[in-house]
Amino acid sequence: MQRSEQPHIELRKAKDSLEEMKASTSLEVMEESWKAYLHRIERTWNRVLHHYGKSPKWSGWQATVLKQRKSDPLLSYLINARGCDEHTGDDIVSRTPGRLSIRAGDDGPLYIKSLSINKGEISYRGSGKAVFEFTSEAVVLKSILNRGREYHPPTEHLGAPILSVSMIEIAKLGLDFYSDLIDRVEHFFVK
Repeated sequence: MQRSEQPHIELRKAKDSLEEMKASTSLEVMEESWKAYLHRIERTWNRVLHHYGKSPKWSGWQATVLKQRKSDPLLSYLINARGCDEHTGDDIVSRTPGRLSIRAGDDGPLYIKSLSINKGEISYRGSGKAVFEFTSEAVVLKSILNRGREYHPPTEHLGAPILSVSMIEIAKLGLDFYSDLIDRVEHFFVK
């Protein structure tokens, strides 16, 4: 069987979407890049399926992959997040607002006489040590409902824990899986 360039094209487009997520400077771009990634990564699988599925050996070969796509938390989440976005119109991400918190340091109580914030610079006068913590607004994965079943952001992939559930890390893991899948398919089917 001949090699198909189509899965590689879709995988490159998914990778481009991941790079857009990494470079995004707005929540809207981040969210749209995530949605584009989900669509491209699923199209990668569809291109593999449609081309290599013509082989009489395909049914036996694909069984393990189908099981992984259904049971692996990360792969299942990617599939169903795309399905939810495509078919339900529900939000597939949440936005967390930015916030500034102030707390007393280890040296006792905090008394604030004055506090000003100007162009990101914080000026503080008072007694005690102040600890300022700033959290930027963000777009984060959320639990989704697709076809009556709930899917939570994955915390495991192929039996290993996922240390960060950031959209970028999840997208990278999915990209790695499908890149490896294409390599395995081509090794088995392309003569």
